[in-house]
Amino acid sequence: MADTIAIGDPLITVKVRRTRNAKRLTLRVPSIGGEPVLTAPLHVREHLLTDFLEERTDWLQQAMERIPQPRGIRDGMVLPVDGQDMRVALTRRRGIRVEGQCLELPQSRPGPAALGWLKTVARDRIITLADHYARRVGRPHTGLTLRDPRSRWGSCSSDGRLMLSWRLILAPPAVCDYVVAHEAAHLIEMNHGQDFWRLTEELCPDWRSHRDWLRTNGSELHQWRFD
Repeated sequence: MADTIAIGDPLITVKVRRTRNAKRLTLRVPSIGGEPVLTAPLHVREHLLTDFLEERTDWLQQAMERIPQPRGIRDGMVLPVDGQDMRVALTRRRGIRVEGQCLELPQSRPGPAALGWLKTVARDRIITLADHYARRVGRPHTGLTLRDPRSRWGSCSSDGRLMLSWRLILAPPAVCDYVVAHEAAHLIEMNHGQDFWRLTEELCPDWRSHRDWLRTNGSELHQWRFD
């Protein structure tokens, strides 16, 4: 059975995922980039998958065109960091230097260098926020991990461990604050009931506007590539 199907002109590679739980064919285009995914029941024949995709080729091409294109690190570009527009300058220097709102990166490896620096800035900022909001709810967290998840911006485990996306450092500071406050509220309320949202509003009165910002602009945070 094929793992992928190429369709359209120019060709679009669609990943095929077969699952026993699927009752019908469904086609999804990830909003943060990557291959489209066709989910199918286990025993649907491949020619039916191809027919299904061919009927939706125009829709698929339009959907792919709407996906924000990846942004790599290059000389002169602007990188949003914690509410500041940092101008990137590539130099022959091996290390990283910050001069005001100029971020100097080694031209030999600008992406990995920027990524390491961003994660350091994100960790300092998010740890400070996590400690602050944990004190406000009156329950300490038991640890903090920064990751790069695709489907969520943060989580809180039942034993009080927080996970936050380091990409939040690329969002407006108030949005980052909201996500950390949201997860800190889960230290008390491990659900999304009325008591949880009431506590979230105490911690972050404007949470709705920040949640809406993420829903509208969150995919742009995943555009950035640091290869």
